[in-house]
Amino acid sequence: MLIAPVVVARVTLPDAPPPAGLSRPIREFSDAIWHQFERPPWSHARYIGIETGPDGLIVLYFEVRSYPYLAVDSQVWLASRCSPIGTIGPNMGGGGTVSGSRSTDEELQFLRSDAQPPCEAATP
Repeated sequence: MLIAPVVVARVTLPDAPPPAGLSRPIREFSDAIWHQFERPPWSHARYIGIETGPDGLIVLYFEVRSYPYLAVDSQVWLASRCSPIGTIGPNMGGGGTVSGSRSTDEELQFLRSDAQPPCEAATP
């Protein structure tokens, strides 16, 4: 009897180019999504884009795909405010699953709104 080794490779689309100024690899942010959103280990979070806004608002968007990675299960986001992009890490200030679209998601609309308190000025 002849036994041949079997190799299973994860074939997924590449991440979008990471945002300029990000001091950590985008893969660290993708990996953090498994822990923050309790995704199964066979899922893959692919970075798809960034949104920036006033007061240092930074929102990183990812699409989550499960094996066999043919369709998007959901879009998730990680957000930070009041911090330069070079200082953010995988455990950013918040995150969530996009409900509907990015423009109509209530949590994202709140992040973009004037209801957010202003960032405190740095003291010398």
